[in-house]
Amino acid sequence: MIDEIDPANDLRAVHAIIAAAFMDGSGDHPEPFERWLEEQTSSPSYDPTLWLLARDGSVPVGALVARAADDGGWVDWLAVLASYRGRGVGAALLCRSFSCFAARGLRRVLLNVDAENVTGATAVYERVGMRVVNRWDLWERLSAET
Repeated sequence: MIDEIDPANDLRAVHAIIAAAFMDGSGDHPEPFERWLEEQTSSPSYDPTLWLLARDGSVPVGALVARAADDGGWVDWLAVLASYRGRGVGAALLCRSFSCFAARGLRRVLLNVDAENVTGATAVYERVGMRVVNRWDLWERLSAET
């Protein structure tokens, strides 16, 4: 089941799903809940009516955090617990978000993804009709320990 979140009750579950889903990603370090909550809810683009939560019965298993912008709808986070990947949860969350954006007259939906993501996220986006519009390299230099 996929529903809009209840901001009074579901924000901790959304944060937990994002933290769990991205904990193995390179460079991702989950923020403590209180800091994450402040950043999200104080943003001028915060609109919990665009946030979705997927549940298996009463257990939260996937989350989508989105916002409306001048250039279209943006999916900021799509996260599915590892034990629920490959079951269509991510695709269902995306399709539901497309409907939410379309209801607001937003016909374009964008997101950023690490193309080397080991979860197969890029294939999920392609299966729901998304396509690559930009690519870039991100370079990093770690300082040597002395």
